[in-house]
Amino acid sequence: MTIWQLTRTKNASIATRSAIERTEKRMALNHLLTLLPQLRLSENDLDVAVFDNDARLAMRALMAYSHTAVEIANLLDRHPQHATLAKELKDAAGKAAETKVAIADASAKAGVKGMTKNFRSKVAGLSSNLSGISTLVAIEMGREN
Repeated sequence: MTIWQLTRTKNASIATRSAIERTEKRMALNHLLTLLPQLRLSENDLDVAVFDNDARLAMRALMAYSHTAVEIANLLDRHPQHATLAKELKDAAGKAAETKVAIADASAKAGVKGMTKNFRSKVAGLSSNLSGISTLVAIEMGREN
């Protein structure tokens, strides 16, 4: 009877651990699904800031982009096949922070368009690469379950 109870407890423990791992993966995917639109909104805000030559909005958009990009990169780090994309996101986050500092340090005459040109060029391709990432991660998670 005792061996049977130990076996039953072991099996329950394994099932619980598996359920927890699946839940963590799903929570990470859900978090990723909420972060991707935030990144797009930050890019859109930067476009508006460039069009309006609004340095304050540009700085807010750049910092929002930086923080969100790092969060997404950290989630993608869990998937080795997305290591390159995660690194590109971290690099873009650093570039966003640098650009924000450059705008803050620039004179009022410096244009937002020129100050953000390098950053905007860097992230243009990155954005298109991110567009399908949530689908890919969801498929990968489905395979793991």
